[in-house]
Amino acid sequence: MKIAIATDVYYPQIIGSSYAVHNLAQGLKERGHKVVVFAPLAHGRDHHEKLGNLEVYRFFALPVPWQKDIRTAVSPISILEKLRRIKPDVIHIHHPFLIGSSALMGAKLLNIPTVITNHLLPESFLMFFPKQGKFNRYRDKLEFLWKFIVGFSNEACFVTAPTQTAVSLLREHGLKVKAKAVSNGIDLNRFHPHRDGEYLRWKFNIPRRPIVLYTGRLSEEKRVDVLIKAIPYVLRNIKAHFVIVGDGPLKGALESLAKRYKVEKFVTFTGFLDHESYPDIYAIADLFVMPSLCELQSISTLEALASGLPVVAAEKYALPELVHPGKNGFLFEPGNSKGLADRIVRILSDSRIRKSMGRRSLEIVKFHSLPRTVEEYESVYRTLK
Repeated sequence: MKIAIATDVYYPQIIGSSYAVHNLAQGLKERGHKVVVFAPLAHGRDHHEKLGNLEVYRFFALPVPWQKDIRTAVSPISILEKLRRIKPDVIHIHHPFLIGSSALMGAKLLNIPTVITNHLLPESFLMFFPKQGKFNRYRDKLEFLWKFIVGFSNEACFVTAPTQTAVSLLREHGLKVKAKAVSNGIDLNRFHPHRDGEYLRWKFNIPRRPIVLYTGRLSEEKRVDVLIKAIPYVLRNIKAHFVIVGDGPLKGALESLAKRYKVEKFVTFTGFLDHESYPDIYAIADLFVMPSLCELQSISTLEALASGLPVVAAEKYALPELVHPGKNGFLFEPGNSKGLADRIVRILSDSRIRKSMGRRSLEIVKFHSLPRTVEEYESVYRTLK
């Protein structure tokens, strides 16, 4: 098949859906399909490039305020001409912004079937707020964003979302077209429990103590503040160390919060890690924590499962689909730092539980392997031909 993928975030942008889209494009190409990607530029002017074995059309983009690693295309009007020339069998759109909207318009004009994948919750837009404390103020006033997300999705021939929870949310808010849950997928050749991260321990001077890991964006909706506030409770029972990997508009505020709680000596902020070394950070961890309140799946949590780690996650949206209480980790009441701490202590206090949960994580993640995801999308595309 000829498949055009339109996305408003894309590799090497450091955001979960950019990697998911890139992995899908590569997987489809490796299965013998002709794949072209429409994506924003990191810098410079519109151009066509080869990214590995992929054809990528890049469009001029500007940085998003307070998110230096995210850029948004300004006016990708030439997509229609490119679609007319390429003549794809299907267009797969991943975001409802300028590139996605332009691709949808082109698909309708040229009568090309479309698949739209929704990666967004209304709360996801809170990542653009530069200061902490906005989440609870605005989270109940975002119904208009559901109308935007679902209205765009209803223009597709077929809709996917990464979990059944995500599909159900779209249905609850008015989705009318055919829809199916298809995992973002995870590359099990890249994330696995046999990597070596000792050089990262040395590089960041991380002590040989039980390690609690968080990876991801440091922005409002991820609620990393809940993890930092849990640290004093954990330290009363276990001399653990906390590693926070990632960057974002709240990094400075979170570092200040650690100092205010007098736990800065027990926290290492690494910033973003490069593509090659990033999977290795999971190898030195004993436990992964995801305190976020707005995950439609959580690629970071998939990475932790694939690395053989137990997980403690907020009981919110789709995280319970990956974290099965008592099996491969625990859930905690969203925003409850004491509850989070109790579950961290429970896992770190018993090596047998920790190892058993890690093994269960490896079993759960098999259902999210990247080849399985690619095959699911092939099946979806064929229904539209």
